[in-house]
Amino acid sequence: MIFDPFSGSGTVCLSAAQGGFKAKAVEVNPFLAFLGQTKLVSCKDESLKKLYEATKLASDSDAVTLLESFSTFTSKSGKEKWLFPFKALRAGLAGLSFVEGLDTPEAKLVKLALIGATMDCCNAYKDGKCLRYKRNWRESEASRADFFDYFDGRIRMMRDDLRSDNLDSKQCSITRGDSRKILGDMVSDPFGLILTSPPYLNSFDYSDIYRPELFIGGFVNSHEDLTNLRLQTVRSHVQVKWKAPDQSEFGLLYSKALACLIEQKSVLWDRRIPLMVQAYFEDMSTLLTEARDKSSHSCQFWIVVSTSVYAGIEIPVDLILAEMAASKGWILKQVSVVRKLRSSSQHTLRGGANSYEPVQLRESVVILEADPKWRRSRREML
Repeated sequence: MIFDPFSGSGTVCLSAAQGGFKAKAVEVNPFLAFLGQTKLVSCKDESLKKLYEATKLASDSDAVTLLESFSTFTSKSGKEKWLFPFKALRAGLAGLSFVEGLDTPEAKLVKLALIGATMDCCNAYKDGKCLRYKRNWRESEASRADFFDYFDGRIRMMRDDLRSDNLDSKQCSITRGDSRKILGDMVSDPFGLILTSPPYLNSFDYSDIYRPELFIGGFVNSHEDLTNLRLQTVRSHVQVKWKAPDQSEFGLLYSKALACLIEQKSVLWDRRIPLMVQAYFEDMSTLLTEARDKSSHSCQFWIVVSTSVYAGIEIPVDLILAEMAASKGWILKQVSVVRKLRSSSQHTLRGGANSYEPVQLRESVVILEADPKWRRSRREML
């Protein structure tokens, strides 16, 4: 049994299904959970074609939608910048309204194609961790015809995939939820391999970049819904006021890094960063412990993570996790550097008396193996 506690777009489960393995995954972001689940579905080509043609007719509507006046979604909101041409957005939402409530594989695929085609019309593009407006976007806004071209193209790609890939995903599933909270209640075969990439400790809210998809797909309907979602994510950012951490014993490397960070607290761009670092490793500690409870004695745990830096202080996330794991029932096998990354401007200070040279980050794979002699302490169980 392969397990991914941070499924993202569902790559681990999809790869497991293609390889004939059993897999389970958890994802807190409802759009990403839907995306991963939809990648696993299969249906007959003719039934997908039939629903697509009916949806395309329904999408040819110019009915006003509530979302076009919301936030910065279209020019109807009265803002200086907006994400979508309102006619393209109307077409996408009309199609989504048509397939809403249809619980079939075909409907899931069509819904995903509609969301994707609407995003193809967006005036901004995803650039790493943020949305950036395209150059001369006002002069090159997508038309309603462009939306239908994108929709056609996505459906063609899906039909090609269905014809060429005999996917057997009966033994693979993705659950929408918070892995820190639901892992203990999950019923499954013991995990033989855990493979995941948790949110990086980079003070970025990963739900923010998918804000358009979350609203377009109806996964959230208000700013309050979005805030509640952010509160369910790993505490790797300071965008919302999450619960303060209780634990602080995560090893010598953690203690040393945090002490240095606290010394520089007055020059950090947000004074909650030391608390965020503590909360992040508390979340990772919970995951390491709960995952060991569900794992076989020969299980391996592969974690893809990145280091981070604040005010010139490096947080060696990979090495801290490796050190933490020894007290959570895991034996360290290897820490392997995958690539070097450039730190962002928010991680360093430039100019003035407090000036730091940019610190090069590293992305690593931490490979752990279950300790067969480990027994969870009474304190941890309580």
